[in-house]
Amino acid sequence: MHPKEQYKHIPAPPLKNVKSVAVLGADGKELPPLHDANFKPSGPGKKRVTIGKFPSFMADPPSRLKRVKKDENAEDIPAFKPTTKEWTRPTPSVVTNFRNMKASFPMHFRK
Repeated sequence: MHPKEQYKHIPAPPLKNVKSVAVLGADGKELPPLHDANFKPSGPGKKRVTIGKFPSFMADPPSRLKRVKKDENAEDIPAFKPTTKEWTRPTPSVVTNFRNMKASFPMHFRK
């Protein structure tokens, strides 16, 4: 049984504050409405408020650019600061792979 058919015995509430707009077809006759009820969100927000009217337009306030003068006597900060003193090394299984060793040191693997 389709879910809509389960509740056919319950009468639908009358539609309130519905403005009907006539939609005309190609032949000039009025088309039937697409929906029989107002929009009701399936998961309303916490405040149980649906989308209201748009707020009035409020332009962004103008912002001023402040130029920072660079002090010529100041020292430059380092671009990169290493976190550790240890060097990274690849995994032994990758380094000792015969194919990788041949590619890295072809002179040693000549026949």
